[in-house]
Order: sequence, then structure tokens, then C-alpha cells
Amino acid sequence: LPNKKGAGDLLRGANLTLPVKRRLAIVGRNGCGKTTLMEAIARRAIAGVPASASMLLVKQEIVGSHMTSIQTVLSSDPERQALTRLAQQLEEVLAKAAAAAETASGSGGAVGAGGGAGTEDGTAAGARD
Repeated sequence: LPNKKGAGDLLRGANLTLPVKRRLAIVGRNGCGKTTLMEAIARRAIAGVPASASMLLVKQEIVGSHMTSIQTVLSSDPERQALTRLAQQLEEVLAKAAAAAETASGSGGAVGAGGGAGTEDGTAAGARD
């Protein structure tokens, strides 16, 4: 992997193994080639990087905020954001359904007044004058 700054190669004869379905962070001192390596991976300029791999490069130009590095990375993933919103909506629906079920079971489940059998004219079945 050639050095962008022209001072020899960053990597020569190195093997790289990327974890499948995992987030990857490369940490190192300034100027050691982290961005160069990540850009080469994103361009698939390094042999073995699968075309199906999803990548997001978080560059240093991101304006500082109160968020941690991991929060910044996670909030930059639109698919994850959409799934998180959907999960919240589903949790709200489930909570409302559970509350409705609780309210219904709290009434004893009785339908109508008295809970006994009756006839069409409202008298109790089997009642005599």
C-alpha cells in the first residue's frame, strides 16, 4: 500500500483479515496511514475485500459535538436509524396493546349487567310469578 505522503510504502507483504458482520475501527497516531488504509479498503484496492461489504468512513472533518465517537458512527448509518425508528414504533404499539389487554382483563371480562342468563324480555331465565 503506497504512502500518500510519498515516503515509501505503508504496508508491504502484509495480510489483512476483516471480521465479517462487525464494525471496525482503526486507531493510531496522526499520520500513520489510518485514512489511507481505510480509503484503500473502501475502494476495494486491497485484494479480498468483498463487494457486498458495507462501509462508512468517518473523517476527521466532522464537526465536534457532545456525541462520543461510537455515537457519531452509529448515527451516520441511515439503515440503522430507520430500523431503530421502526423498533421504537413497534414497542409503542406493543405497549398500547398490552395496556388495552390489561384494562380489558381488569373489568372481569363480564359482558352485560348481572352476568346471568336472561330472556329477551329481560326476566331471569326460570323465574316464576
